[in-house]
Amino acid sequence: MFDYFGWGSPITIFGFVIIVLIINGIFLTLRTREKHKTMREILRSGQPVDPATLKSLGLCDGQDNGDTRSSQAIAGLILLAVSVGLVVMAYQIQRVEGDEKVLPIMMGVAAIPALISVALLISAFFNRSRKSDAD
Repeated sequence: MFDYFGWGSPITIFGFVIIVLIINGIFLTLRTREKHKTMREILRSGQPVDPATLKSLGLCDGQDNGDTRSSQAIAGLILLAVSVGLVVMAYQIQRVEGDEKVLPIMMGVAAIPALISVALLISAFFNRSRKSDAD
């Protein structure tokens, strides 16, 4: 039904990714607007703005919010799970189709998020070490 010159599946898959990114951008914009609205209300009311308030609103420019390490670790673990999922999917495809080339090809594809995952986990480890050295 939606097969545009044999490109129906790729258009659907990449179109879904683009839609998710657009929705994420919209919600990020709305969240930022609300933070700025809150900050404007604080300034209008004449309340003092201390660094803790800025940090709680996430409006500190160029400063680490303290959650970079955990964010990197979570992203690394998610990418590692994606890599394992790709290998399991390749195994199942190979088992059903009987094609011996599927698993090695998909393992190469799965290596991309796996290596990014390793880099993020190492970076999270070094961010933790640097933060404890500063304390």
